[in-house]
Amino acid sequence: PIYTLELLGDATMVAVRIGGALVSVKADKSFRAAIGDPVSIAVPRDHCHLFDSRTGARIGA
Repeated sequence: PIYTLELLGDATMVAVRIGGALVSVKADKSFRAAIGDPVSIAVPRDHCHLFDSRTGARIGA
């Protein structure tokens, strides 16, 4: 579900709760939803940046 929404002018930042984690997603400025709404997200692999939670090092760099 959506945790927060932040309107930035040219985009909307959406924080989505996935399990115990919060994932931030940059959406188009026309995105409309409410806190608590369920959403699905798909991230193209070449746009995904993952980091080791222990070391902070980027994974796969």
